[in-house]
Amino acid sequence: MKVIKNSPFLVQQLQDNNKMLDEITKALQEYMERKRSEFPRFYFLSDDELLDILANSDKVSEVIMLHLKTLFDNLVFLDIADGEIFKMHSREKEVCAFTKPVKLKAEVQAWLLDVQKEMMFTIQRRMKDGYKAYTDAGRKQWTREHPGQVVAVVAQIMWAQQSEEAITLMVEDRSSLETWKKQNDEQLKGLTELVRSQLTDLERCIIVALITTDVHARDIVEEMRRAGVSSIYDFNW
Repeated sequence: MKVIKNSPFLVQQLQDNNKMLDEITKALQEYMERKRSEFPRFYFLSDDELLDILANSDKVSEVIMLHLKTLFDNLVFLDIADGEIFKMHSREKEVCAFTKPVKLKAEVQAWLLDVQKEMMFTIQRRMKDGYKAYTDAGRKQWTREHPGQVVAVVAQIMWAQQSEEAITLMVEDRSSLETWKKQNDEQLKGLTELVRSQLTDLERCIIVALITTDVHARDIVEEMRRAGVSSIYDFNW
């Protein structure tokens, strides 16, 4: 009360300060919204986390790396040297080299956007390489030579293609799905033998995930065989 009595303009000053604070808050929100529109993955971050990144855009290793796993699913680290980003690391310690380095830029959202584009391009390129290298005979070795995401996707692509071939052959050979089911069993047997051998933690993680998918795929082939599916337009397929 003593302060108020001796400060006749205190109320007005407080009101002015509150108004100024509201204007600053609104401007800050608009600024962060603009940054999020430039790089939509910033929507995954809270306001405090985004401010931390924007305020420390020059501290890539100390600050921005801490938020990578929130911005990108399972991306925990980037290899950086001489102002360029060369590789990305997953939580399982899988390392994937970029097809071409990404240059660090002054604005953090700009180079993060470049990282996102290069990440997609690199995986797409590795998918094509994995698809070309795929062989049923060397499947066990193939799973150890490619990234987990490539193994998971390409294995499904090849299974779908070979399943459609077996279904189409049913018109001429009523045992084609039975033959394909046996091939699925052989592939599973090979992976089971492989998972019992000496593997790195990463290789074991990839192969166990593939075994889970292969078991499901084998069961689908068996269901189609029992249903007598003979056309790729059959609802069961």
